Amino acid sequence: MNLFKIHRLILFFTLSALFFSCTSPDFSPKPRGFFRLNFPKKVYRAYNGNCPFTFNYPVYANIGPDKNRNAQPCWFNLEFPDFKGTLHLSYMPITSKKVFNELIEDAHTFAFKHTVKATGIDEGTIAYPDRKMYGIYYRIDGNTAS
Repeated sequence: MNLFKIHRLILFFTLSALFFSCTSPDFSPKPRGFFRLNFPKKVYRAYNGNCPFTFNYPVYANIGPDKNRNAQPCWFNLEFPDFKGTLHLSYMPITSKKVFNELIEDAHTFAFKHTVKATGIDEGTIAYPDRKMYGIYYRIDGNTAS
């Protein structure tokens, strides 16, 4: 066989393989998949400690003191062993306008440390003037611990 016939034979088998391998009628992109998380039943217990607040937390979580060397008396870690996650809770008393402004700056700093991986950081305010309650919250989107 000459070289021309060999090339034609290779081309024929290649085109045949391509033609027969593309017979699936499903050519649309698949929807994005997500992991399924099975959450336990919603049952809560109350936290009543030596701090000036109380709150309810899930029975499947463990609460313990923050072991950081800079931790204050009312700082806690709420651990979720089944989900391998920890929620860090901190309470700081507001004793003056200066302390209040420093805490607001800390909140900005903590939130914007996520700018490396976050796709969006939206700031919102909480205001209940009748109870003299005000606050700031951040919604952090993207590949962050949010």
